Amino acid sequence: MYSFDWNPKTGGYVLNTKSEKRIANEIRPVFAEELKLVGFDAYFKFDESETRPICWARQNVYIHKGEEIARLEKTQYGKPLNPIFLAKRNYRLTPVDVEAMLADERNRSLMDALVADTLKRLKEMFDEYARSCDIAYIGFSGGKDSVTLLDLCHRALPLSVPIVFSDTDMELPDTYAMWEAIQSRYPDRPFHRARATAPALENWRRFGPPSQTLRWCCSVHKSAPAILLLKELSGNPSARMVAFVGVRGEESLRRSGYEDIGIGEKNSNQINAMPILNWSAHELWFYTFAEKLPINRAYKLGYTRVGCLLCPLATPRQAETSAMLYPKEVGRFKKALLSTLAKDFPTEQDELDFVAEGGWRARRSGLSLKSVIPIPGRKKDGDTVSFTADNIPVARFREWLKPLGSIINADETHLFVHVADGETLDIALDDPETCRELRVSRNDGGRIAPKWEKLVRYAIQKSLGCIGCRECRAECPRDAISFSPEVSIDSGKCIHCLRCFGMDEGCLRFYSIRYAGGSTMSITGINKYMNFALEPTWIAILLDEREAMRSTQALGSRKIPSAITWLREAGFITDSSGIRLTPLASLAERDGVESAHLWDMIWMRLANMSPLVKWYVCNTSIGEWTKGEQFQKMLEVEGATPATRKGALTSLYALIKNSPIGRGDSAVVAMETKGRQVTALMRRAHEPDDLALLYGLFVMAEAADRSVFSVTAMMTADATAPFVSPLAAFGMGPEAFKRAASGLSYNHPDFLSVRFAQGLDEVELKRGEGGKTSQDVVKLMLGD
Repeated sequence: MYSFDWNPKTGGYVLNTKSEKRIANEIRPVFAEELKLVGFDAYFKFDESETRPICWARQNVYIHKGEEIARLEKTQYGKPLNPIFLAKRNYRLTPVDVEAMLADERNRSLMDALVADTLKRLKEMFDEYARSCDIAYIGFSGGKDSVTLLDLCHRALPLSVPIVFSDTDMELPDTYAMWEAIQSRYPDRPFHRARATAPALENWRRFGPPSQTLRWCCSVHKSAPAILLLKELSGNPSARMVAFVGVRGEESLRRSGYEDIGIGEKNSNQINAMPILNWSAHELWFYTFAEKLPINRAYKLGYTRVGCLLCPLATPRQAETSAMLYPKEVGRFKKALLSTLAKDFPTEQDELDFVAEGGWRARRSGLSLKSVIPIPGRKKDGDTVSFTADNIPVARFREWLKPLGSIINADETHLFVHVADGETLDIALDDPETCRELRVSRNDGGRIAPKWEKLVRYAIQKSLGCIGCRECRAECPRDAISFSPEVSIDSGKCIHCLRCFGMDEGCLRFYSIRYAGGSTMSITGINKYMNFALEPTWIAILLDEREAMRSTQALGSRKIPSAITWLREAGFITDSSGIRLTPLASLAERDGVESAHLWDMIWMRLANMSPLVKWYVCNTSIGEWTKGEQFQKMLEVEGATPATRKGALTSLYALIKNSPIGRGDSAVVAMETKGRQVTALMRRAHEPDDLALLYGLFVMAEAADRSVFSVTAMMTADATAPFVSPLAAFGMGPEAFKRAASGLSYNHPDFLSVRFAQGLDEVELKRGEGGKTSQDVVKLMLGD
């Protein structure tokens, strides 16, 4: 809302009316507890028993009386802090004169206006939306935003509006202490705690650990329990709700674009009212001190955000702090995490390093887990579609078919489903109890609409994954779904809205632990190169022959189709039939067909566009040798025939051996050979130059058809994901990547922006209509 200037006299700040957004760059008070925790007591002098804030911090920079006094570097988990002190040793830090800051007339007048406007807006929100809904409530998380929101709501809303705490069973101990304290402050207002039916530790084992892309924990342990509780409190299973929540636009670029009313964003029946959306952190802390609101102790220990004990979205420093302060509590989740992984650790230190480095936070499927659900196989014979899976529980499958339409049971292994648009699906099962194959066709012999084929597949996946997490029940507007403990759907209540099918792949648990290894999905196309592989001479021939490449005499006729395929996947041609050259071909012509940065760019393209190279990257680790017999076994397990195995590996070895990918000091893959035969490969950690990295980011974004990515999610490669990131393709460390990406965002802001503060680790590519493409990066390199 307002901006501010530092006030050396009080050690605080003075608000002003300048308009300035400080997205993900907000300030926070720093207390003695944090200064001792980071070791500043060995350098600075301050009263260690002081309860007032001693200085302020923005990101990892510490500010005292308006002057920067220190900053932290290398704050990744498990690594020693590396403070850089900008003030002299033994410099005395005096606490902030909070009372003087609060008494400053400039601050008081602006804050009085802001609070008055917010209270007015709260009443408007309640009058406009809450009175037409079944229930209104105030969301509470234990963080600074929710405490401020609660106090403002208490001043503006009727006492009948309850406070609801979505207890994830993973909260910091200080948050539970805050929950107890806050209730005594507002004794006249109802407080309710919503919790999932199963403990969080149990669900970590059943769903696999949550990750940045598999955030089942928020749905299962936060939103679903709250929605079900509110339906119960209102006495209406179709209840429309208004949630007053402490979302602020300053916290992220995405939130900065919100309106203060969001309809149906989290749940179709819920309106989110965000009255402090435009508040900045300095205004929020001013209000906290002025009203003497309780402060979660986690903030005094240096947390920038209050969240769960072991969260995939936590910053490395926050994760390290949690492990240090709450070793017993965090240790239980570490143990649950490690128990789910199909990964052997040679030593206990290797286990600790894996958790510390956060690789678990980037998983996108069940690929790394012990307990998985294979993705159902699919094949088509005419207009009949067959699905295969191990032990589909037929009784559960029949229940999950009910939302599609009315069911007529022909017999134990045959049924008809009359779906909404008038089609009748004919479903034949091979067993009445635990089916392994089911065949779906239309009763009239026509083609099944893709929508209904997908929904039958979702019903199969729900029957394989369902453990009664209640997310589906929370979405149901008629309370037609129950679990006791098996799922039961009341056909008389179900209105076939299909909201219970709205989550990823129809089921949160299936999506979290799905595994493609049981099918040939992940190896399709790896043997399409006819035993040949891309090499620099092919690029040179393309530059000479250009549109005549298809009839070139410089390659044998058997090699031409393979060359066209490789050149298209490597990004040199856009059309395999018309042979239209891309700007990458011009770059090769200018810099040479063996230039290191060119082959870095080729490697990124192939990691995303070549099924063979993507399979190799997604199934091997940086710094680990994989022998030929191991490759053979991996492909055999995935169902590849001997001919496919031989052809694919011949092409892979040729690619590495005959190109700069496997040659020279900058090689991204090392080889072991016996005579002329390649016997083992090892991917090496490699840092591409900045513009090659930028090209790789756009290649990744185009493969995923997305623009925003978190660094943690980019750290590992997953065969089931649509993209491979530069971090995974080259084995780049997150800190090296952040340095390079920050430089790119500074030098080329029209191509990307980064957000590496306040719990964020996002990179946003400037794509979309009128935006940039990977070809624009190449043109940038060419000077166009």
